[in-house]
Amino acid sequence: AAGILIRGNSDIGGALVNNGTIDAYAEANAPVDAMAAAGGVIYFGTDPDLGPDADLENNGDISGEANANAFNPAGNADATAFAAGVGQLIVAEDFISSDITNASDASISGSAEADAIASGSANAFAAAGGVVSLLVSEEGAGYATLDNQGSIAASADAFAFGDNANAIAIGGGVVRGVIAETDAEVDVTNSGTIATTVDADAVGVTEANALAVGAGVAEIAISTGASDGDMARTGLVNDGSIVTNVTAEAEGDQDAFALAAGIGSLQAALGFGTGDTASASLTNTNLIDTNVTASASATVPGASATAVGIGAGVAQLAIADGDASTFIQNDGTVSVDVLATANADDANAFGVGLGVLQAAVSLNGGATASLTNTSPDSIDVTVTASATGATTAAALAGAIGAVQLAVGTEAYASVNNTGNISAEANAYTLATTGRADSYAGAIGLGQIAVGTALADASLTNGGTISADANATASGATFASA
Repeated sequence: AAGILIRGNSDIGGALVNNGTIDAYAEANAPVDAMAAAGGVIYFGTDPDLGPDADLENNGDISGEANANAFNPAGNADATAFAAGVGQLIVAEDFISSDITNASDASISGSAEADAIASGSANAFAAAGGVVSLLVSEEGAGYATLDNQGSIAASADAFAFGDNANAIAIGGGVVRGVIAETDAEVDVTNSGTIATTVDADAVGVTEANALAVGAGVAEIAISTGASDGDMARTGLVNDGSIVTNVTAEAEGDQDAFALAAGIGSLQAALGFGTGDTASASLTNTNLIDTNVTASASATVPGASATAVGIGAGVAQLAIADGDASTFIQNDGTVSVDVLATANADDANAFGVGLGVLQAAVSLNGGATASLTNTSPDSIDVTVTASATGATTAAALAGAIGAVQLAVGTEAYASVNNTGNISAEANAYTLATTGRADSYAGAIGLGQIAVGTALADASLTNGGTISADANATASGATFASA
């Protein structure tokens, strides 16, 4: 289902202005295979003669909602749901651009829910995006911009119940990609709210597996290298809130596995041509908040449960033949909270959290990673891993406030901190009849500079950089922490 479907065989150029409501809803109900897909506004064109732009001005409400339900009491069931508020897949022969504006009282949302219930194998897959787009220029440049002053939301929910249950949920508030022969640029400005909620829940009589992945904002710019000296660039200015909540839960009698991974902002700029440059820049004055929860439990004797939680606030990657650079100016809050819990005869919990990651890699030029942090509430990472078992229990928690990597002919990694950068890792284990092992590690700040001609890592600190690691183990026969 599509509220508005724009297809291009010869021209997709122009602008769409929405002052009202565009709503698409799709529902599928079946005993074995159910699939539903919905998009509020969908642009689709793969002809090399397409027009130069696909702009959207939203002053109202745009939504896409898809629900898929599969119920089979006598066999297997598969449910799949896809939804997007705005979706774009556009290929142009030459220049292509897309400018999306969401006004202060406007909203764009995508919601997907997939439920599979069966006596045999049950598989549920849900994927949702608020704004999802990929622009491809075969022989020219590509530009994608988004200005959000209102609300953009993505919600993906997958539930599976069966003898073998598998639930996968993927969500992204804003996901924009540009692939171009020459310059490729992606810019996002947010003064409103971007919210991503992802939930995968699997309940298996024998085995349960749950996977949940979410991103608040993801920007990817790729210059393919067909010409030389071009640019790949991503930029994010956040004056509002970017909140990402990701949860994976698995409950099985014999085996359970849960993996949850979430990130607030992901920026990747890749320049493959000779002398191409790549850059990623971010300015944050408000909130980037990432919350990740992974939970796994198995009940019968000898059962195994593993929970893995991975969370990051901001990650930047710039790779180019020429100069590569990553820049962050943080005057707001970057918060990461990761929780991984496991309960079974053999229980294992792993949690990893990262506040800021910057990687700049140049093959034949300079590489720069620069972080300026001023807010007292600034960068905070908390990771907790907890495992409760009978025969064995193992927990590992790792937290890093910020880390930089610069590799090039001349490599510079610099941090100017007048605010707070903190990392806290907690690992807890309890084994009622056997061995318990807990490992916790925390790093406030890490810097690596590798240069063939010059390497420089510098820190100017007028604030606080802290790391706190705590490990506790209690075992009937052996304990280590």
